[in-house]
Amino acid sequence: EFGRNPAAITTGIPFSKGVLKQADTLSVSLGGKNIPAQFRAHVPWDDGSVRWALMDTLVPVASNSTVELTVTATGGNPAPAAGVKVEDGADRVRLSNGAVEVAIPKKQGGLFESIRVGGSERIGSTGRGLFLTAADGRVSVAGAPSEVAVESEGPIRAVVRVRGTFPDVHDGRMRYTARIAMWAGAPRVKVHLWLENHGAMGYRTGPLEWFSFRSMGAEFGLELGETIAVSSDGAQAKNRFRLLQVCRRDPKRESALDGFEYVVSSGETELKKGERSDGVIELKGERGRLTVAIREFWQNYEKAVEVEDSRLRLWLWPEEGQWPRPRRGWRSGSGHPLYDDSMTPLGPEKNVYKYPGGIRKGHEFVLDFSETTAEEIKAELNTPLYALASGETYALTDAAPGLFAPAGVRVEKNREANFKLASWERMQRSATDPGNQTSVFAARLSTWRAQIGFWSDWATWYGWMDFGDLSVPGRGQVGVDRWSHLMFLNAMRFGDAHAMKLGSQMARHTIDIDQLWSDRDLPEIRGLQKRGGNVMPHFHSMHLKNSPRIGNQAAGLALYYMLTGEPMALEASLRNAQGLVAAWDKLKEEDSRGLQNLSRNANTISVFCTLYELTGEREWLDKALALFSENILALRKRLGPHLHSAQQIRGQGYAREDQAYCLAIQTLCELHRLSGDAGVLQLLREGAEKEFDASNFFDAPLWLSGLFAYVGLQTGRREDLEQASRFFAQSFPESRSPPVFLPNNSQWHGVAANQMRSGHLLQYSWWRFARETRASPASNN
Repeated sequence: EFGRNPAAITTGIPFSKGVLKQADTLSVSLGGKNIPAQFRAHVPWDDGSVRWALMDTLVPVASNSTVELTVTATGGNPAPAAGVKVEDGADRVRLSNGAVEVAIPKKQGGLFESIRVGGSERIGSTGRGLFLTAADGRVSVAGAPSEVAVESEGPIRAVVRVRGTFPDVHDGRMRYTARIAMWAGAPRVKVHLWLENHGAMGYRTGPLEWFSFRSMGAEFGLELGETIAVSSDGAQAKNRFRLLQVCRRDPKRESALDGFEYVVSSGETELKKGERSDGVIELKGERGRLTVAIREFWQNYEKAVEVEDSRLRLWLWPEEGQWPRPRRGWRSGSGHPLYDDSMTPLGPEKNVYKYPGGIRKGHEFVLDFSETTAEEIKAELNTPLYALASGETYALTDAAPGLFAPAGVRVEKNREANFKLASWERMQRSATDPGNQTSVFAARLSTWRAQIGFWSDWATWYGWMDFGDLSVPGRGQVGVDRWSHLMFLNAMRFGDAHAMKLGSQMARHTIDIDQLWSDRDLPEIRGLQKRGGNVMPHFHSMHLKNSPRIGNQAAGLALYYMLTGEPMALEASLRNAQGLVAAWDKLKEEDSRGLQNLSRNANTISVFCTLYELTGEREWLDKALALFSENILALRKRLGPHLHSAQQIRGQGYAREDQAYCLAIQTLCELHRLSGDAGVLQLLREGAEKEFDASNFFDAPLWLSGLFAYVGLQTGRREDLEQASRFFAQSFPESRSPPVFLPNNSQWHGVAANQMRSGHLLQYSWWRFARETRASPASNN
């Protein structure tokens, strides 16, 4: 909505295997003229060529408009007028760009030693930096960092990674990671800060190492002058100012947006109240100005920003908040450590946060010393712009996880299948349309009350623990790993900025909350992702026993890294895959029958394939093929090509092996595409040749469509592709735009996700078949 002059762009660009040897040969032009930019290879092919290159550039973009950039391998990027310079010294790292200079200390705390604009200090060393107040009132200030490293360096953007510990609390297990970024020319500093609990989550018999604290924030000394005028949300004051965002839990609320409240005050004087603040405040003094903004401020309540006695405090967890929040029907004395709010540190306690072990919640904020308007800074932080290639480019390079085609591909000689494909694509678009009443955005606005385990409560879509997740009636938080992949596919295929925004929010939640980061958890669950469900949804887990699952999804996080270069997404993906290796080793020791669980094998194969695509390391593909050879083929020998027996109980989810086979088809096709393994293709061919009994699983033809399409593509058999079209025409819903979100429906998230996945193999196979046979893609007929 707001123009950017210029917009800071960081975007991943895909390349086909073997096409690009080095990223430094790339250049970007606007209107036929090369513009300043930097490129680096951040995802390789297995032959060492560049799979994804990360581009950083600065582009002016007018309000409600787009610009077209052209990337070539001709080199010749001009230098920016004021490029970023990095000095990595023994005591500090200095970042400068002609407009602002930042000193990051290596041997003392404070996060910033100083920030200077035009040679004059604006942020000094008098602030405490990062600090937290424990539940017993002790204040712990982060000491000298354990690591200060230049993570990325170039004339357009540089990033410094800082890691450290809060001493004297939680046995040194409360730590932080901060990434400090500077761009060319702009007097602006961006910080992405994670608060990390390296204690155990406490699954099975492991320890419950959650941390209780009352507040956490960042404090900086201001050098703007004796009198500082502060304003936000239409309220103004001098020298003393506080903006607080909370959410009052109103049992009568009709929308998930009800109950929000922000208060602006100066000392004891209340200046203004409202519902939702964007968390942008402006400070002006005799020596300069500063605009401060926290990304997705009200969505991650509770939050506060405070100016007092020439100190700026960003309260990422203010003292007015608490977590877990009170729940109707909370029970004490049940004998379970998470249920007993009087005997353990995990029950609700007023104005105390119980920070689970193994999570690292991130917040992003910006300090801007320019004349840029608050609206533009808010837009730049909350809705960063991405340069997206065409859907055909993403599909043709084959560089992204998943088998997909550009939007608009249709099949040959099947009018009904093409009508259904058009409906399927409208469903994809409606999922990320803020104005559609069945979109994910609409789901976030809904409200419902449901009895969940021992608790009865309203849905939670917002709050620092929940934002980015999906909350479903009767189930609670369910996890968004599959959904983030779907969102990024739609962003690539349709150039959909809303899909990019939703996918990023979901991926961030997976990294921060669902990923188990602690090395103190038991080896068999260490590094996995938590499993959502309907027993303890507000803790984002089903049980403390066996809650993480073998076979997490990884494609969403991988695409987030490929498209944005976010290092924490790469770190989470690698950790999750390594955790799966350990989990399978433990399973071999304890449960030989469990080794042939089809869902576990298919999910893990999918993760290992994704890690191969993410790293270019052959060992991950070998691990995927080993699971196929050792376990999938054993199932084939025992049960036939559909990998399940005919005797099943309809409706019993844990016994739905026919459904597990159908959902595994895409993974097996992906494994074959990456490996070319003849045994995988043989199993797929046998599955297509044998009639499938769909009497228990009525949606089976939707997945068989993908099976027949891929087999037809690989064998050149047009009749298999045509059968795939008939299956899709038969099974996809009879609607011009099937709904995604259904109010008060406990299954919408799973049903919609499966339907949105279902058409990709059909489109991909017909599109590739047409290209390989030199036929033009069929038109709508």
